[in-house]
Amino acid sequence: MSELYTKLGFESNPFETFSAENETQVLNQFYIPPRRYNTITRAMHNNVSNYIFAKRGNGKTALLYSLINDLDVKNSLHIVIDDFSKINISKDKVELSFLKLTIKKFVETLIFRLINNKNILDKCNNVVKRNEIATIIFSYLDTISKESYINEVERIKGTYTKNNFKKFFNNYLINVANSLASATLDMLSTTISNALGMQSFLSDKEHKYIKSLKIDNLEDISSYSDIKLIFDKLISLIRELGFTTITIFVDRVDEYSELENFPIKISEFIHPISGNTVLTNDTRFSFQFLLWDKLKEPMAKLGVRFDKVTQISIDLKVEELENIMKERLKYYSSGKITNLESIIDIKPSLIFELADSSPRNMFRLLFTVYNLQEDSAIENINRITENAFEDGFNDYIYEYNFYYDYPMNSNQEKFTVYEFIGNLYALKKTYFTIKEYTEACHLTPAQTKKQIEKMLEMNVISRLMSEGEYKYQVVSKLLTYAINRNKNIKGINSI
Repeated sequence: MSELYTKLGFESNPFETFSAENETQVLNQFYIPPRRYNTITRAMHNNVSNYIFAKRGNGKTALLYSLINDLDVKNSLHIVIDDFSKINISKDKVELSFLKLTIKKFVETLIFRLINNKNILDKCNNVVKRNEIATIIFSYLDTISKESYINEVERIKGTYTKNNFKKFFNNYLINVANSLASATLDMLSTTISNALGMQSFLSDKEHKYIKSLKIDNLEDISSYSDIKLIFDKLISLIRELGFTTITIFVDRVDEYSELENFPIKISEFIHPISGNTVLTNDTRFSFQFLLWDKLKEPMAKLGVRFDKVTQISIDLKVEELENIMKERLKYYSSGKITNLESIIDIKPSLIFELADSSPRNMFRLLFTVYNLQEDSAIENINRITENAFEDGFNDYIYEYNFYYDYPMNSNQEKFTVYEFIGNLYALKKTYFTIKEYTEACHLTPAQTKKQIEKMLEMNVISRLMSEGEYKYQVVSKLLTYAINRNKNIKGINSI
């Protein structure tokens, strides 16, 4: 019996994956850069930092992969910070921990680049500089065991293959990873020494200076100024090697579980870096922050200088969603299918509306509908029926996790988004006045005021002026659709 996707005209199911992490091997085949992509790449190549804001599911990580693949592999060096579990969450320790992690990642990357391409060292003819580089690398290697180094090789190898940095992996890592899979640190040190052309005829003063660069006690350093000196020295050495574009990508900070999905906590956590204009305005390197759009307002309140560093919003219009869908359908059907109209019995506009500018939501919705159509066991079908869409919409809305879009609670208060949604269902309106909300939810004016403020803070609603009074509008298109049609949502409790 044929799979449903073959009946629809596809070679494989175009809807079963809906995130960049799950499609790294094929993403470059149908990825469409967002508006302002050229602005971002120009800034990156010129070592100008950017704050890039987008909703969850709008393709921030896919954008990251594309930006990395667009880097000039010969003249650029980049790292990705997307795991924050080793950064001390204490406000006065974040900056220190972040720079330690950054140093470690730069040294890791530099090791592989230098071993795989000895010619890089031709750009640095200064004996002292070469020994500075060697000292920093050796002191990093001294901090780990031979076994852990081999594991680190495999981890980095896996990271680059998993994330489809094909160009980067093929150019820099494949030979190194293969040759060092069973290496010992002694062999590695010899390799590096030969590659660096280390000299033994340095003066006592030069030896003393180079020894001071050692980072084998990196974790023991408690002074930010000391760490910053090492960081600055490392950046300068990287530039001495001819890497003119140095990029630090910061991604997925909103997914760090310790921050409880709350925008203020996330913004406060990253602020020692994002708000540090000494770092973000340094023209030797750039930060490319890929951030949840709900962080923009709290970051501004904390004093992030958006007037000094460019902020770019990735907000996808319906036309862009249509283009993304078109390229995806073409890829999975080898060009035979180019639009949804040819495989569905409803107008696609509703799908794009409920996706609410999120490609991930668009594909998750279609995945739900596809599965219901497949379960219907209708033979000789070559389209997804209206009934499958109706049932699929209901299932998708019922199971939708609104904590994906909203914080678990609003700061120190224990109001959850589901409690607010419950009240909006009781109201039966998505555009309302304070009086209407108060009466429908049986609240006092003080209670209403408090809840309205919390919903505004969480971006559940927006405030509008109409005919001389404030009115409130539900922001989410999916939630608006569900409330207006009284669709069931799992987990609703009225306050």
